[in-house]
Amino acid sequence: MENKEISKILKFTASLMEIHGENEFKSRGYSVASFKVDQLKSPLKPLSAEEIAALDGIGKSMAAKIYDLIETQKLQVLEELLEKTPEGILNMIDLKGFGPKKIKVVWKELDITDVESLEKACKNDEIAKLKGFGAKTQETILAAIAYRNANKGLLLYRDAEFISDELIHVLKEKFSVEITAVGELRRRCEIVHEIEILIGSEQGNEITAFLNEFDNLKQLKGISGPLTWRGEMENPYCKINIIFCKPSDYINQLLIQTANINHLNYENGEKHFLRVLKSQKFSDEKSAYEAMSLPYIAPELREGLFEFQLAEENKIPELIQKSDIRGIIHSHSTYSDGAHTLEEMATKCKELGYEYLGITDHSKTAVYASGLNEEQIKKQHEEIDELNVKLAPFKIFKGIESDILGDGSLDYKDKVLDSFDFIIGSIHANLNMKLEQATERIVKAIRNPYTTMIGHLTTRVLLRRDGFPVDYKIIIEECIKHNVILELNAHPSRLDLDWRWLRYALEQGMMTSINPDAHRMEGIEDVYYGTLVGRKAALSASQCLNTKSVSEISDYFQSRKKEALASL
Repeated sequence: MENKEISKILKFTASLMEIHGENEFKSRGYSVASFKVDQLKSPLKPLSAEEIAALDGIGKSMAAKIYDLIETQKLQVLEELLEKTPEGILNMIDLKGFGPKKIKVVWKELDITDVESLEKACKNDEIAKLKGFGAKTQETILAAIAYRNANKGLLLYRDAEFISDELIHVLKEKFSVEITAVGELRRRCEIVHEIEILIGSEQGNEITAFLNEFDNLKQLKGISGPLTWRGEMENPYCKINIIFCKPSDYINQLLIQTANINHLNYENGEKHFLRVLKSQKFSDEKSAYEAMSLPYIAPELREGLFEFQLAEENKIPELIQKSDIRGIIHSHSTYSDGAHTLEEMATKCKELGYEYLGITDHSKTAVYASGLNEEQIKKQHEEIDELNVKLAPFKIFKGIESDILGDGSLDYKDKVLDSFDFIIGSIHANLNMKLEQATERIVKAIRNPYTTMIGHLTTRVLLRRDGFPVDYKIIIEECIKHNVILELNAHPSRLDLDWRWLRYALEQGMMTSINPDAHRMEGIEDVYYGTLVGRKAALSASQCLNTKSVSEISDYFQSRKKEALASL
């Protein structure tokens, strides 16, 4: 049991205690413990109850419960709470903007115990009449329910890839077959509606029987057939489609099952791609594109959008790879809300083969994230100078993730901003903005001469909240005009800038930077997901800032600072 899972269980327990009106001091203890566990740098699993109790903010009583949870996979107080909680109440906890206290009110006063009844009560205007709720809360609840229903069964690419890889590994161990994830997974889509796997084998019946032995998998026989096993995974819930074909048809089916239908409908003269794939057999994918008088098109690009124009003009670049990334930009340490120290983050980057780290802890307005005041900045910069001597030739660049304030200005006065090598301007608060207001706010930050790049442009969190609306064309135009970079935030829950708009930005001549937004050492590796999204936008290494060497990026930051000073 990993720390993150322990933290989630403790937080869930705190929520249930609040719903049941338990002692507020006790429920807060679980919330605090959840936060403390999530911030730990090393796993709890090997520790004794006494060692856990010695950790900051845990205490003897909570330590004993955590130890039992690790040993037995159960938390007694949670088991007792679950026994007296209707299942539908548990589903309400996931609704954004609908906390435990409000859940308790609708349960106790209106006897609502499931999401469906909650939605009906909102539509009948019953929720707005409750004390402390009102029309706005009712609208928020309805929006959260609609968002939940629309996203049911969908997976982040990261989670879908993990499930697919595990399933493929199990099948490969049992059967000697050609097997590949196809569809949205192979096209590296940020959201996956269905896990699709292609198997080249004559053993369809045996593989189907094997799949039906798994407790967590359920075949939907009504929509399955001789060439498909269709079903569901129960935890986490998702749809799965296993497609069987003859080994001799594998390459053709690999192309058909990977591409978006718009890609397959491409025509070149009298040649129609899908008809060609159904009438000729190919030994590799490249040959199929040669039959259409085209260069090879990578799976990520097969959406039927812009790839054929690039292919026809022979302008598909060599797509970026994770190995092209030479340094990490946008990361956090224990100076703000990171789980690991500055030295630990830098050392991890160095161990992974990177040449530099751009540290960007939160700025002082981000109180919720322990943002740095001026004294803390000075202290961090002194430590960076010391570490740059100690870790040379590896280099740490002095950065900050400066909050873009409500009026579009950056945190700190110019004198403080001038002390950094580079600055990422990001929005974290006041997210309920209309398009024009949000665009003006970001444009003002772009025009600030100290802004090097804009972080997670829309603040979206995939499958949890949409980003706020912005006029992408205006923002991209302003970024190019003022030599400001729009980051591609590589965190698998963000992947913001959206690849469709990244493609547009690249066409206009803008540069991006693939940034993990890492809050712990493990998060550094999230650059992988950023490179996948970059490939979907046909991003080349030359168009990405952090493919530069340490000396090149040092020169880049210095020249940007000179520009800033010259424009003041």
